[in-house]
Amino acid sequence: MKSKTSGGKAAAFVLSGAVAAGMWSAPVHAALPFTAFALGTVQATLDYCGEIDKSNGEYYKQFSEVFTKGVPEGEVRQVRNTDAYRDAYQNTRKRLSDTDIAETMSACHQVVPPTQST
Repeated sequence: MKSKTSGGKAAAFVLSGAVAAGMWSAPVHAALPFTAFALGTVQATLDYCGEIDKSNGEYYKQFSEVFTKGVPEGEVRQVRNTDAYRDAYQNTRKRLSDTDIAETMSACHQVVPPTQST
């Protein structure tokens, strides 16, 4: 049986790494302030959190949408169709699914305001 890695650390690392990558890299589209890699990583993390923390799933979905707010849907679709976005999304999901779910849930709750945590 495969051992699980530290989920809380992995989720926190993935999220902070995506933010840093988005801040210091050139965006794919002028209207999108993040790289495709950063967007894929952040959205995969928030999607995963929404799946394992169903009571706050809507919050994670809304938070994920903040990253593309104001960007035309066609541009968002183009970014999501890039190899960089797909690779980041898939690799992040794989990494998070290989972690201990309790620790990952704890890291997800760091994103959810205390009033919404269960």
